Amino acid sequence: MGGGTQAYGINDAGAIVGVYMDANSVWHGFSLSGVGGTYTSIDYPGASVTQVNGINNTGTIVGEYGGQDVLAIGGYGFTLSGTTYSSPMDYPGALMTYALAINDAGTVVGYYIDAAGDHGFMATPGTVQPVQLSLAVTLSGTGSGVVTSAPSGIDCSAATCNASFASGTALVLSGTAESGSCFIGWVPSSSLCSGYLGTPCDLTLTGNTSLGATFQPTGIDFAMCRPGTCTRPTSTPSSHPASPPGVCTMPLL
Repeated sequence: MGGGTQAYGINDAGAIVGVYMDANSVWHGFSLSGVGGTYTSIDYPGASVTQVNGINNTGTIVGEYGGQDVLAIGGYGFTLSGTTYSSPMDYPGALMTYALAINDAGTVVGYYIDAAGDHGFMATPGTVQPVQLSLAVTLSGTGSGVVTSAPSGIDCSAATCNASFASGTALVLSGTAESGSCFIGWVPSSSLCSGYLGTPCDLTLTGNTSLGATFQPTGIDFAMCRPGTCTRPTSTPSSHPASPPGVCTMPLL
């Protein structure tokens, strides 16, 4: 996987965990469901770098995360059970906390670094939190408008905005054009959203996601429509299929 792979732990079922470097020289954790099985990339929510060190026989994974290079700089320990991460493991007074192994009872061992040097520790992680995924919305076109989400989190009128939601969250995104503009639709429409010409986007987050919304000035040439999605009127506006409020009024042929 990526530019380098290191395996650090294996349980009795043959599940393997470790780290790999991607094409941008960033380290991520991974799990492998046995030799010749399926790889799963592991990134602690919001972390720049994630390292995975061990897995017990219940499938709970242990590691640490941080910024820039966790292998040299370190950060905070964590566990991952199913799709939920523990809250950060930060030994009191430590500069860095490394979680190295976990037993079947859920007890974690590792070491931490403080001003006096390196020390070992044994701990039980605290409460768990759902995996958080990012949604990035980018506005394009020469028009203007706002994209909002339900549940709330996205309220985007700038070029790009981001929000985090729990994995599996079902979202409804809406594009609202400002005066003098119209909402053309979502990009990419085919893989993420079926909405077009002002309709909402129904989206369930299963991974970090990027989505575009296009706004153009009213009266824009009908060539801006994606092929096969609409028919240009040839005589009167009434020959054009009904459009939701705020959608572009296209010129006659």
